[in-house]
Amino acid sequence: MPAQVNKKQLLKEIGRLTAVAEYASVPARRRRQGSKAWGDRRSTVAFVGENLRVFEEVVAAFWSAKPDMPLTTDRKAFEYPLVQLLRTLRSANRQAIPSDVDDVFAMVEAEPVGEYEVFQPIFGATWDAGGATPLEFGPFTVYHRTAHRSHLEAKYPACDPRWLARDLDDFDSDLLVSTIVRARDRDAINGIAERRLHRFENLIVFMMSRLDGTYDFAVFDPKPRRSVQHLCLSAGLPQPLAGWRAVGPVLAVDLAATHWTNPNLGFDRLWDLARADIATARPNKDDLLRERILNAVDWTAKGLRDELSDRQFVQFMFALEALLSSGDRDVPLTSRLAEFTAHIVGGGQDRRIAHDKEVRHLYQVRSDIAHGRVQEASPADRVLARDVVNTVIVRLLTHKELGTMQLMTELERWIERRRYG
Repeated sequence: MPAQVNKKQLLKEIGRLTAVAEYASVPARRRRQGSKAWGDRRSTVAFVGENLRVFEEVVAAFWSAKPDMPLTTDRKAFEYPLVQLLRTLRSANRQAIPSDVDDVFAMVEAEPVGEYEVFQPIFGATWDAGGATPLEFGPFTVYHRTAHRSHLEAKYPACDPRWLARDLDDFDSDLLVSTIVRARDRDAINGIAERRLHRFENLIVFMMSRLDGTYDFAVFDPKPRRSVQHLCLSAGLPQPLAGWRAVGPVLAVDLAATHWTNPNLGFDRLWDLARADIATARPNKDDLLRERILNAVDWTAKGLRDELSDRQFVQFMFALEALLSSGDRDVPLTSRLAEFTAHIVGGGQDRRIAHDKEVRHLYQVRSDIAHGRVQEASPADRVLARDVVNTVIVRLLTHKELGTMQLMTELERWIERRRYG
């Protein structure tokens, strides 16, 4: 068992389970509280209501106990081994011992890790693939389902080409994006791939940075071009007032354009960060600038795709918080974000003062929205919020000093030198 696994703590977690597990069928009236049960009447193990939350917390504790588990395994893979352990402990009338922790991991790890390439259709994009090789974007590959069919047949010779052709033809788009997943089970394969491909979508949307709705690049939930109809009635009108307007994207992005890897905007580095992020387990990454930048990109992209203007603005502000906030609750958030933005964006003293004021203004608007003093940000403030977070991200990627930093603490020391320099 690797040294990083804290068996003492995991034995305490098992103790929490034994204290709340039930060994009888759950009546229908109690199932409404939320429940999970395994087995028949003679071997039932169940968790109901708040006890189900305890079970889920213990599952999460085992799943995150080894750094590689979140990268290869769905947390649900620990559910059945833990249930089996509870049955063993009850049957033997004993408490858990360290070897029981080993056995839980052994059951999960008995399923070997395989390598899979997972594909999803892309919407809102074009690419005249012709005889071109697939496009590489960091840990992602873009294929044309007809132009690259023979490429996929050669890459996976064990796959029956008739089945491959059938499944490729079932896609609703000619363009596909893939990512390589190393995982143990189907839930993990699908879950890990979906999280990564959401990030691919967010990276492209961030690089587009369009608020006008003419484009909609999507891997998930594409927005169709559609009509919005309305009908207006009034006691003084002899006939209804009816009408419609078209909404939704009308243009598609060209994935072969050099824009997506533009080094002057740091986009080439964003793909490198995405690749590095995949290679690192989720826990203990709070201090990584890479993680903060990618999270800020995710929030910005959500804002760009959101059709509600009030949510757009708030999500842009979430992006700035994800990027620059401190874990210290005693540090005033607005002051920190304003100061960091001013120094990162740079310029002379007058420009830094202007950037500071911009962020403080935006946070006043955010506060007004949160407290119901205004319903939404103005179009100018939405654009300003988008531009501020975009500029900070690009500077962190391209600045000769900032671009080499790995940790948030390095950035904080850099800001401190400028504060007192």
